[in-house]
Amino acid sequence: MPAVVATLTRARSIAARSGFTSGEAISDLQPAWYLPAGPAGAREGARRALDLLVRAVAVFERQPNGSDELGALHAGVVALAVLGVPETAARLHAAVTDHAARSGTDPGRCRRFAGPRLENRVTRLLASLPPVRSAPLARDEMVTLFTDAVTALPGWP
Repeated sequence: MPAVVATLTRARSIAARSGFTSGEAISDLQPAWYLPAGPAGAREGARRALDLLVRAVAVFERQPNGSDELGALHAGVVALAVLGVPETAARLHAAVTDHAARSGTDPGRCRRFAGPRLENRVTRLLASLPPVRSAPLARDEMVTLFTDAVTALPGWP
């Protein structure tokens, strides 16, 4: 795990220096999926993942990449659920699912590289989220929900 994160951190730096913004953000998105399943533990990994995801979403907002931004927000759903924010995770998950269905994308495709252990954990976490009865969110509302939820976490950053 540390070697994976170190490699992707170097890849992010190279992408940022070369102006490859999607590569920069994807280099944050990928380890964000691995961290909650890593040896540091789910909660610590989820907090570190949120650091990376906030940065990735900001990059995707500067140079839109809707599919991968949904992937980053989907990873945020998992991290927020791990950290005990189920209502917000559920609202964000509903919004991501809605936007993914309308755009024909799979926001969970990057997480599959993290293996069956994480896949099983994600399935259980998503199934445990409370039902959502609010109206669908616009894209900017979805991003705001995510960033506001992260900054409201105790001890953030």
